[in-house]
Amino acid sequence: MSTTTRPLTKRQQDFIAAVDELSRAGFAPSLSEIAARLRISLTRAAAIGRECEERGAARHEPRIPRSWRIVSPATGRRRPR
Repeated sequence: MSTTTRPLTKRQQDFIAAVDELSRAGFAPSLSEIAARLRISLTRAAAIGRECEERGAARHEPRIPRSWRIVSPATGRRRPR
């Protein structure tokens, strides 16, 4: 996957904000929690999540629940809290 320097769309920014807000509970949010927060379908949330991953703004481990994380777009590393 290559990261690009294009800015995130509004929906992608909303996805990142939802991950950030939901993560404050002490654990990463599930995709269904993110979809509910954004009031979109699970399928659309997954697509937006993939777009965020492609741009280097988020990361998750396939088949691992609650693995969404915000990463630094410049380095691809997990963002410090």
